[in-house]
Amino acid sequence: MSLLLENLEFELATEEKLVGGETLYIIPIKDAVKAKKNLDENTVLNLAAVFDRSGSVSYAQIVLYFPQGNQKVPSLPKNCLSQVLSYKPAAVNGLFKFLTASGTICYQINYINHKVNSIGMFTEKSSTQKGGRVTGCTAYYLVTTYYDEDGIAVYETTEYIGTFCDGCGNPEYESHCPGGGEGGGNGEESCITQFQRSAMSQKETVQTADETADSRAKTYPWKVYMVASVFTTAYLQSKEKAVHEKGADGYWRFSTFSHVGVTMTGTAIGWTLSAENVSAIPTFIAEDGMQKRLARMDLNFDAVISLICKGFPITSVDANQHRTNTWHVNE
Repeated sequence: MSLLLENLEFELATEEKLVGGETLYIIPIKDAVKAKKNLDENTVLNLAAVFDRSGSVSYAQIVLYFPQGNQKVPSLPKNCLSQVLSYKPAAVNGLFKFLTASGTICYQINYINHKVNSIGMFTEKSSTQKGGRVTGCTAYYLVTTYYDEDGIAVYETTEYIGTFCDGCGNPEYESHCPGGGEGGGNGEESCITQFQRSAMSQKETVQTADETADSRAKTYPWKVYMVASVFTTAYLQSKEKAVHEKGADGYWRFSTFSHVGVTMTGTAIGWTLSAENVSAIPTFIAEDGMQKRLARMDLNFDAVISLICKGFPITSVDANQHRTNTWHVNE
């Protein structure tokens, strides 16, 4: 992951539009990576990140383009990658391989005569037993579907790639292997260990609305969980809402206090962060004998990271999180 981050050429990034209003950002990767990963010098490397209409990252992948006939192609033509991602006719011929940001290969698309000739998916199957004991190995296969000129599937092939135990000689598949790739590990664990997680209870700016002489509404945002990857940091933010009323004595008090929800803020490239099984208990607290001068929220939730690992969707749950925060009526 650090190798990728150090070799992204952000100043050369371009953008393309996808079907459905999504935006594709293409960031070239420096040629120095080719030698370190034993890739052919004519391979074209990019990081592709897809943003939805709201500006949130849907996913990000490393894209390796191997030109047909090993021709030298300095860069992909404009709108080429968006055409490939939509399986449309493209301006080039050759093989496109798509990897996770940590280097795990997911699938590939081959273009011949500027049309999709085949789509290959990498799948896995756990080994059973060998020599009377469980091996703990996972076998990987490339399942390729071939298409005719009209885009109709005509036949399928299955190619054995290797396993954790005996298939780690090829650097292209090193991220499937124990200790392989940058970050090592195997299976789902190698995908999850790239994240750093932190519990937090950090207040943010209180927002006031609909204020009159004796009534006002306030929203209380606060960060309750953080996840950091190599590229980005995302947070779970809880929001509470309240109505204050001023009494005849001239003091403000809470009239209502309730939970709004928990949502992700920040940026997550290639993964998402969410909260599940959320429960929130509000409590009013007195101050110097005056009721409802403070309000406390007790929040319980499960923090969930979702991503694609080795071509399969997985989740990692940090369960039974508990946070508490208290606000004064005059905050």
